[in-house]
Amino acid sequence: MRRWFWMIIGLAGLVACTSAPISTLPPSATLTVTHTPMMMRTLRPTPTGMSEPTPDWTPTPFQFPAALPSTPICEGALRSRLILYERGRVLDDDDRDLRMRAGPGTTYEIVAQIEVNQVFLVLDGPQCAEGYTWFLIRYRGNEGWIAEGSSEGYFVEPYLPG
Repeated sequence: MRRWFWMIIGLAGLVACTSAPISTLPPSATLTVTHTPMMMRTLRPTPTGMSEPTPDWTPTPFQFPAALPSTPICEGALRSRLILYERGRVLDDDDRDLRMRAGPGTTYEIVAQIEVNQVFLVLDGPQCAEGYTWFLIRYRGNEGWIAEGSSEGYFVEPYLPG
């Protein structure tokens, strides 16, 4: 009598597979276990005694964040391009450091300056203030607000893994 056992714990997470006692398999049979991270698989015997993986479910494909707004957040500003919880980078169009402020506006205290081509993480935003589109970011342990650009051009850009 064949018994099926579930749940083998792999390094990348849980992977489900089946096995049968050695005594019930034909002598020429080989049992193959396929390890696929983040996906549950079962093994089913074939007439030759070999097992092949059969998916238990259909994986959900990755979906990019919602489309960027077609109109600017602030009147007179450029359309926002930064993406929440993704990285951004200071553009090298201007060799001046980008100012990170304590709040979304030019009247707030400068808490740090970010050099050209440096990468940061976007935490919140966009928020409109004083004609600029502002984002809360984290850079080298500091959190503060940066302006994404002016009506004439961007100061920063999305920096996605690639």
